[in-house]
Amino acid sequence: MVNQAKEYTMENEKQALKAWQTKGAMGKLHNIETWILRTLQRRDRFSQKVLQARGAAYTRPLLPHVGNITCWSSDAKSIDRAFELWDVLDELIRIAITEEMQIKGTRGIPDTSHLPTSTLADNPFLEQITLDELSLDDCIDLMVILYILKPFRMLTLMLQEMGSKKDHSNSYLARVLPAMDELLAHLKSAKITYLNTSIYSLYLLTSINNGWSVLDTSNLLQPLYALSLNICFNNSHT
Repeated sequence: MVNQAKEYTMENEKQALKAWQTKGAMGKLHNIETWILRTLQRRDRFSQKVLQARGAAYTRPLLPHVGNITCWSSDAKSIDRAFELWDVLDELIRIAITEEMQIKGTRGIPDTSHLPTSTLADNPFLEQITLDELSLDDCIDLMVILYILKPFRMLTLMLQEMGSKKDHSNSYLARVLPAMDELLAHLKSAKITYLNTSIYSLYLLTSINNGWSVLDTSNLLQPLYALSLNICFNNSHT
């Protein structure tokens, strides 16, 4: 029963990794970060390499950050952290790929005679990291994604702080709607800037178009914007 449960869990994880691999550079980064954080051994190994590269006085976070849908702007934070630790991240992944190729053997037949059991247990999916290796094009896509997401992060922080202050509560809606218009214009510009799929990935362009479609509610925003200004004006005189 325990073995069946373990096989079921590993199979689910394999399917999840394959699903993320279809999401372009962001999906590959997610799989790499998940792989590093999956075991205590990898986390310790990564942290030690960061300290070796940065020095004992380094006080920034030592581990990657995996984005998730329950935390706003977590994808931007994930990419930010990855670029901050890129040299260590790249080195560890290259070592892992080499180890995977050694495990598979030169003819694709696993040769595990020279490897300790702990190494095999640490690499349950022989082709996982090889498939998720980030290319130069992936790095360019990640830089573009970070550039696109940063205004969302900045405006969210600003509005979150404003919404927590009682003296700004009346004008909060009036500031939210212009912020949405600003983000819509930002995505509209990105649609044109990153249109060339010979330079940027089709997945990146599709993601930008999807984001723009979600925010493109200008017909609804205009009456709401006028209403919010009217409410704020009336409240300021009561």
